[in-house]
Amino acid sequence: MQATFDVYYDRIHETELYYKAIQQLYDTQNKLDEKYEFHSDDFLKMLKSNALLMIYNLVESSIMGGILEIYDELRSNGYAYKDVRKEIQDIWVSFKFNQVYDKSAHYNSYRDKAIEIINSILNGEVIELDRKAT
Repeated sequence: MQATFDVYYDRIHETELYYKAIQQLYDTQNKLDEKYEFHSDDFLKMLKSNALLMIYNLVESSIMGGILEIYDELRSNGYAYKDVRKEIQDIWVSFKFNQVYDKSAHYNSYRDKAIEIINSILNGEVIELDRKAT
């Protein structure tokens, strides 16, 4: 999880630096004798919009990074279906079923996937999840 925290703190620092730059532009907007294009209201609005995108990306990447680290821990520590909480079990079953989902999929495809899932559970196979499971 440390890698996720490191990336999170780096993104926080970048976002804070960006906010300081925007604040300085606002502070100097009316103080300068010359008008620069980057002091225009439209440009400053674009910068604020970009700041919101930076915050969204910060949250999304932090959450996704944490989830993927949990998935890696499950796999590397050899956790099987019976070893994990119901929420992880539900995610795993959905992940497995989504591997076969297709509008043109035949009944046998679903049956075969159900049998594969049942056998994985009964045999205590290690849970493996990736980004598609989120």
